[in-house]
Amino acid sequence: MSRAVGIELFFVDLATVFLIVLHNVTYSILYIILLACSVIFLMMYTNKKCLAQGRDISSQPAPNKKNMIVLIIVSIFILLTVGGSVALVVYGGSAPVYSISSTDRTFTIKSMYGKTLNLADIKSVDLKETLPGNLKRTNGYGGAGTVTKGYCSSDIGDVLVFVDSSISQYIYLTTTTEIIIFNNHDIVQTKALYDELVAAIAQ
Repeated sequence: MSRAVGIELFFVDLATVFLIVLHNVTYSILYIILLACSVIFLMMYTNKKCLAQGRDISSQPAPNKKNMIVLIIVSIFILLTVGGSVALVVYGGSAPVYSISSTDRTFTIKSMYGKTLNLADIKSVDLKETLPGNLKRTNGYGGAGTVTKGYCSSDIGDVLVFVDSSISQYIYLTTTTEIIIFNNHDIVQTKALYDELVAAIAQ
């Protein structure tokens, strides 16, 4: 039984590594399905094959209904926990969506910790190639990759970030109440978003 569980956990760990690296929704759904199937298979396999030699199965009492209910509840709890963790990894690692509304005069960041700002509240917008020093998360998401979202402390004070540190271009947006740092999918799109913001604020 130890060998069977060890093999099961090895493949689960391997699948989890790809889950963290890929940040793919389709793979995440497949991961949950395969995990559920593998847990069910492991339970069936160990109950039928992992018995002590010479043990008389026919003399064993029938499974207790109460124990079966507890087992089902525990299995559902595990699957829900894993599913929630997967959703967190996928949603947290997904790229933010930025939109500027000339009608409402707002700038919206759709993401974990996202928000909508009035363009009138934006005091300045700067484009920089480095993040502030001593950037540390105080309440946010920081996956195994290069994505960081949420509230951080830094040398320039508390900031709200939506950044991929592998892209060396960052927009510093200062409002009347906070500093927000973010970037887009690549350097070109980050620069385009910066120019669009500057033009929208100037109107």
